Order: sequence, then C-alpha cells, then structure tokens
Amino acid sequence: MKKIKQSIIVLLIFLFSFSLVGFKRIYSQQITASPSAQEEEKIDQLKEKIASKVAEIQNENNFGVSGYIDNIKDNLISINNDLGETYHIKTDEVITKYYQVINNRRQEIEPNEIQKGDFIVATGIIDGNQIEANNIYKDENFLIQTGQVIEINKDEYWIKINTLEKEAVILDIETYTKKFLLSIQDYRLESVGFSKIKEGDSVIFAIKKTNNKQINRASAIKMIIIPQEFFLK
Repeated sequence: MKKIKQSIIVLLIFLFSFSLVGFKRIYSQQITASPSAQEEEKIDQLKEKIASKVAEIQNENNFGVSGYIDNIKDNLISINNDLGETYHIKTDEVITKYYQVINNRRQEIEPNEIQKGDFIVATGIIDGNQIEANNIYKDENFLIQTGQVIEINKDEYWIKINTLEKEAVILDIETYTKKFLLSIQDYRLESVGFSKIKEGDSVIFAIKKTNNKQINRASAIKMIIIPQEFFLK
C-alpha cells in the first residue's frame, strides 16, 4: 500500500507539471498569414533572407534557449538562465518575430514589448553562447514544489508551507488559484475552497518564477492538497 501511495504522489507531480508546461509545444507550431499592405514591400527582401537561412534553420544546430532578460541594446539581447549561464541573442528586424504566450496560444507582438526582467524563449541557430533568433517568445516560468502546511491565515487567505528543502514559503491564495483535494477514498481530484486546507496537509503547488533566486512569498497558481489522513490510511 505504501508503494501504491508513493506511485500516486509521483504521478500527481508529473501530471501537475505537464498541465503547466505542456503548452510549450506551441513554440514549434507554424504560423501562416496573409501579408498586410505594409508588408507587401518587404516580400522580396524577406524571400531573399529566408532562402539563405532555410538550410541553416533545418540543420542540427537549430536549438532554443530560455532565460531572464538582463540587457537589451540595439539588436542584441542578453539573458541569464537558472544555471547561471549567459546567452546573447542576435535579432534581425526582418527575420526575427516576437510573440506573447497567452492561455496556451501565441500572439505576435512588437519588439519594444519585451523588457529587462522578462522571461523569454528564443529559437534559432545557436553557436556557443550566441544565437541568431528566428522567433522570440515572451512567456512565464513556473516553479513547482511540494511541502507541508504549517500555518493558515483565514483572514488574509494565505498559508505557510515548509518545503522539502526545509524552506518556509507563504502562499497567497488568490481568486484565480486552482485548488484540488485528493480524495482518500477513490484517489480522485476534487475542486475545493480555501476552507478545505488544514495544517498538516501536504501540497503540490505552482507559482510564477522570477529572476529572484530565493522566493519567500508568492501567489499560488495551482495546488493539489493531499490530506494528512492519506498517509495514515
């Protein structure tokens, strides 16, 4: 029974993670659209540039990098990732397209809509720590953790979690926070309210990740509550 419960927890974490990052597949989707009147004059220039890039784009050096924008200057964007690595993204006013990821869809935006501190994903030809970007996606990065509820504030709607790394994190439960309770009878997930959270319960939660290395308080995007009775049954 203990192994079954452990397997259930692992499966929940996997499904929880997939529900948040599965939409990343949109980075590889193709977008086709009819050119506007203003774009007509650039068609010839586009064709010439794209033709020279096709072979490069299809080869094995076509990768993507992600991170938080540290600096933007002219046609060069510098980003830092979670591993402390720095990448320099070279953009082209004709080739490079910019998108905002919203509700698992991507919407084209202007270059000036990205700024320092934003989390982006850039795809294109990579050479060492430099990449010639074909597409840049302004996105959100999520952090998924597990822990135990050690304090509940019913007036201000927040809970304090002791994570597996023994760090205390305060989670603000917002109106948009999706909360699910794991049934100890049939192991189904049920949408619940704030009142169902109890001290001693375990939680799997997702928060928006920022370029701050340490997060002490954040708003919960989604969470799964595992009653303490689940481990006693």
